Amino acid sequence: MIQEKELIEAGKFLKTHGLKGELNAYTEYDAEILDQGYPVIVDMDGIFVPFYVASIRPKGLHGSLILLDGIDSIDKAKPFVNKTIWILRKDLADFLEVEEDELDEEMEFIGYDLYDQNDNLIGEIVGFDDSTPNWLLLVTPVDGDEEDIIYIPFADELIIDEKVSENPEEKSYLKIQIPEGLLNINDKDSGIEIIE
Repeated sequence: MIQEKELIEAGKFLKTHGLKGELNAYTEYDAEILDQGYPVIVDMDGIFVPFYVASIRPKGLHGSLILLDGIDSIDKAKPFVNKTIWILRKDLADFLEVEEDELDEEMEFIGYDLYDQNDNLIGEIVGFDDSTPNWLLLVTPVDGDEEDIIYIPFADELIIDEKVSENPEEKSYLKIQIPEGLLNINDKDSGIEIIE
């Protein structure tokens, strides 16, 4: 039986797509990992169940249309809507060609609320992009849709404050220095740069 400690959150199934069982999904890592034969794990009534990807098509920067083996109709796909996509830690480490304990650094702030230097809530940290020389936080904006992602430059020296909550009803948060004007580059109304 698969245990949660063996898993890393890798995204979320958002909604069904079409009539043949495809699912619109957001993925925190390069979606290529889902096309390498590694199983995706889904919590089905409290049991972590592995499923294999039959096909995957990119949709936007971090979106994909995923068809799972054995899921061939919209009715079979519906139970997956809003479910977290998990992958095995060992599979992610293998894909990224790192040791498993190196994954913990990357995962440390996922799920935290992100605040700027003026105590403005920006959104929830849902992942990291380490494909460039400078790390970027992937953030779901507080006034955006779940599929919207903004990218915030990240480095240890930008951290102003961090609170790790022991209370499950209170969220942990990270406060960082965000360069002036970064959040209103493209979106004059909300002040947030939305990348689809």
